[in-house]
Amino acid sequence: MKIMAFTAFLFCLFVSELAVGQVNDSVWVVGGNRYLGEGFKRWRPELIFDGRRTFVGGNASRLGGLRVGMEHKRVHRMGVALYGLDNAIVSTNFILEGEDVEYATYQFSYLTLFYERVLWFHPKWEWSAAVHLGTGQIDTQYKLLNEDEFRTLTPITVKPFELSTSGYYNITWWLSAGGGMGYRYMRRTPPEVKSTYNGLIYIVKVKVKFGKLVKSIFNRDVKNEY
Repeated sequence: MKIMAFTAFLFCLFVSELAVGQVNDSVWVVGGNRYLGEGFKRWRPELIFDGRRTFVGGNASRLGGLRVGMEHKRVHRMGVALYGLDNAIVSTNFILEGEDVEYATYQFSYLTLFYERVLWFHPKWEWSAAVHLGTGQIDTQYKLLNEDEFRTLTPITVKPFELSTSGYYNITWWLSAGGGMGYRYMRRTPPEVKSTYNGLIYIVKVKVKFGKLVKSIFNRDVKNEY
């Protein structure tokens, strides 16, 4: 129900933006309204490689991520994102009653709906804030001292919620890179793992503007858009 409410909120937001945009194609950013210019394309596809550095159980881990969505009027972005640990987390502190465990491995992955609002932009720089509402699972395997094969536990369903802020630097007219930080809170997650997966996230982003690359074949002036 929460994801449905979140989706409905985004839909209402974009409908209202479209209605206003028919009269005046300007957007609010920190410092005042910004005019977008004549002929500005309101909707644009977006593909972002969204890598993260996070802490799980006090250990630093890498989360690989991919965001696919749409950008509206330069400042509103929404879509879906998929994240997963690059490498499984290894723990020698795993305890299972009645078993002599040597060590265990954890894999964490999740899918989210996201909304990002650009708060300020410039030909070379950009600053934004984002919210993610997702669902995923934690997969656990463990190895006993006297066995060579791993045993697998039932996956644990989790509901991550994330808030973050980040900045971009436009390296070229079609490629941007940036970073930021935020916090992940695990909703509706079993108490035994909730505190382990709550934590800070550090973001590294690379944005490839495929739409502009394609448009530039037919219109060289697209290189001047930002």
